[in-house]
Amino acid sequence: MMYGTPSVTTSIGAEGMNGDFKWNGEIQNDVELIVDSVTNLITNKEKWFEAQKNGIEIINNRFDKEHFRKVLKNEILKLKEDLESHRQANFTGQLLIHHSLSSTKYLSKWIMEKNRSRS
Repeated sequence: MMYGTPSVTTSIGAEGMNGDFKWNGEIQNDVELIVDSVTNLITNKEKWFEAQKNGIEIINNRFDKEHFRKVLKNEILKLKEDLESHRQANFTGQLLIHHSLSSTKYLSKWIMEKNRSRS
């Protein structure tokens, strides 16, 4: 898509990529239809250039680096302002930290016991 090459894919392959924009080629879920669509794209210049234009529109509108850079920066700043409550709400993270620390605790106890039996 980035280089202007139209494509034929399945609905799963296109999932979440084009949003409300028209796909840069065709979306087919049947093998026979995929083959026909590829052949049609390659042999029909108008369809090729139309699909190419759609791909460029998708890239420029759905994957704009500057837009996502701003969104990411805003999310990070928002988290930084209230980091403690974010961490408190993150149950999985708390669970991982707890078990990580527990495993270190028990490993150190095992090492102590191992060394004590050598003495």
